[in-house]
Amino acid sequence: QKTTVCSSTCSLPTMASSSNSSTDLLVTLDTAERGADAEIVATIDALLKSDEPDAAAKAILIAFKRRNHDKSQAADGGAGEKRFLLTVISEMLGRGEVDKVERVLPLVPLYGSWRDLLVLAESLAGTSAEEQTEATKTVVKSIAALFAHQMQTDDDQMALDESFLPSAACKYAPHGRRHGGATAAPPTKRAAGGGGGVAKRPRSALGAEANKRKVSEAHTVSKLL
Repeated sequence: QKTTVCSSTCSLPTMASSSNSSTDLLVTLDTAERGADAEIVATIDALLKSDEPDAAAKAILIAFKRRNHDKSQAADGGAGEKRFLLTVISEMLGRGEVDKVERVLPLVPLYGSWRDLLVLAESLAGTSAEEQTEATKTVVKSIAALFAHQMQTDDDQMALDESFLPSAACKYAPHGRRHGGATAAPPTKRAAGGGGGVAKRPRSALGAEANKRKVSEAHTVSKLL
């Protein structure tokens, strides 16, 4: 079996080998370098064509494992890659796994951030009319509904308790020129621009939201898939 050596001297199965087992492919996906989109997409393609019956679900699980925000903050934790999660979700949509993507959308801000959902919605909505599909339109609407639901929940809680700390849903909700409008700056430039917006809350102030993150992403995601 052919192998390719990665920068950390580990030996991984090459995508040129048709004899890769689903386990090899899952390992390749889990250890793919940041930004290696071509390798990630090729691995997902091979995985979905393999004999693994739960290939899509396991790929999504790996994406959440790598994105887990709490683990990325720990000294020995994971990378917490935003781009990897969004790449996997986009690829799953392109391959018709809309139902699975819709099930895990509420977990994106839990293990990642509300900004992840904003970037995903803008990416899907920003494609040309020819590239728009019912799947992308459905997911964009679902993301908008998640923002609306969370902001309503925050508003209700603040009305009951003035010391309540709301989520960051309002900060990143797509609307008008502020987010996603015709003259809006790309998300990466908005993040670098600074100024204004909601101040970042310390991790200790997240309360129940932080406690929910302590539940393993493997347990939470697998329950939904």
